[in-house]
Amino acid sequence: MNTMDSLKEVRRQNLNLILSSLGGHGAQKKLSEKSGIYHTHISNLRVGHKEMGEEIARKIEGTMGLSSGWMDRPHSEVRDDQGTYAKTATPEALAMEQRLLTLWEQLPEVRRWIALEMLEDMVAATQIRSSLPMGVKN
Repeated sequence: MNTMDSLKEVRRQNLNLILSSLGGHGAQKKLSEKSGIYHTHISNLRVGHKEMGEEIARKIEGTMGLSSGWMDRPHSEVRDDQGTYAKTATPEALAMEQRLLTLWEQLPEVRRWIALEMLEDMVAATQIRSSLPMGVKN
């Protein structure tokens, strides 16, 4: 498989990932309504009857709030710290991660430490709450 064929397959797989994140039945119609791309065209792209070009790939990324080029990279699996496969990342989760990274890069270093401490406090509070018996509130 050459590089162009590989790119086409990656885009097709990512489209299917996006469609599954939109909820199975009616997903093509949802994406069509959001993006303005005909649902029949989306269907043809999904099954590989048509090839997804640059313009459509960027349009889908914009519609879903994904970074430019997201459709061109594989996203079906995410490796965790131990190198094992973790849960499948949804386009929404990846968009949120990209947004966090963008905001992080805009912060001065001293503010990053403050933000990091706040996040650690929130995680710790969530873990404490989840360990409380049912009905106990703090």
